[in-house]
Amino acid sequence: MYIDKKLVIEGFGEMIQERVAAGWMPYLLTFMFNPLGGSQKHQVAQMMDEVGRTYHKILTRMHRNPKNVPSHLKPLWIASPDFPVHKHMKDSFQSIAVNNGLHFHAVALISPENRLGRPFDTFINEKPKRFAGRDRYLRALHVVEISQDADYVAEYVLKSVKNGRANFDDLLVLPYASSERPSSTKWERRKIKKDGEKRRL
Repeated sequence: MYIDKKLVIEGFGEMIQERVAAGWMPYLLTFMFNPLGGSQKHQVAQMMDEVGRTYHKILTRMHRNPKNVPSHLKPLWIASPDFPVHKHMKDSFQSIAVNNGLHFHAVALISPENRLGRPFDTFINEKPKRFAGRDRYLRALHVVEISQDADYVAEYVLKSVKNGRANFDDLLVLPYASSERPSSTKWERRKIKKDGEKRRL
C-alpha cells in the first residue's frame, strides 16, 4: 500500500503544533547506544525497545499512577532511527563507529501537568546515569529544547524515513496502547537474559 511520506510528516508536524499551542514544551531527544549485536534490523528493534523503556521510566516520574492518566495527557514522543550523513559529519569517531552511526531521535512534547517540578531538560541532565551508561544498552541521552518550527523538527526527526533509509515500521509513537506494546520473541528474551539485567533500565 502506498503511503505519502510528505503527508505523514506534515501530519506529525500538525500534532506537534497543536500541543505547543496548548502550552506543551517541545524537546529534541537523541539516543546514543553502546555496541549492539545482530543485523541493522535487529539493532533498530533493540533501540526501539530501549526508547520505549526510557519513556515509561520517565512517565512514572511525571505521573504517580500513569495507568490512570488519559493518553492525551501523557508526554507525546515521535521517534525514528537516524544515520550519520558523512559529508556533514561533526560527531566524534566513537559516535560514527558504534553501530555504524545508527542512533535514534525523538520529538518529545511535555504537558505542563506533571510532577517533575522543573523543566524536562533539567530533569534529564541533572542525573544522566539514571538513564544511560557504559554498562547499559543506552550510552547517552541528549536533550535540547526545540526553538525551530514544528514542521522543520518533524521533518528532521523523520528524515531517515523521508530519504528511504528507514520505513514506517521503524517509527515509534508513544504512548501506545498496552495491546500495541511490542513483545519480545523467544530469541530476544534469551539474548536479554544473556546480556544481563544490568543493561536494562
